[in-house]
Amino acid sequence: MLGWWITINRASDPRETKVASWEASLGGDDWPNHLVECGQASQVQFNGYPNRYEARAANVIPVIEHGPPPHAGPMVIGDDYVSDGGWSRDFTLNADVASRCSPDEVLIIDVWDQS
Repeated sequence: MLGWWITINRASDPRETKVASWEASLGGDDWPNHLVECGQASQVQFNGYPNRYEARAANVIPVIEHGPPPHAGPMVIGDDYVSDGGWSRDFTLNADVASRCSPDEVLIIDVWDQS
């Protein structure tokens, strides 16, 4: 499968780290790159295992609070499968943990290459 496994974790509290996670097709990693382009995040690791970003909760929580960010990924035709583009699945948001994040708190966005 071509796509991404995305996790968002709190950097400050090791007891309740997971804010959200989901799978996304190609293009599902556009939103943290957009945050970097806008100066709202920093990419601190780039190799797909994972691509890691750091961003303030004020710039992340509003983007994910109603589900994974939409994207327009391409259809993928493999040897024995066809995958529609632009899909996301298995979204989980730990709303209690997200609500305890202060706006200035640093969140870690890990984007794992699933190819």
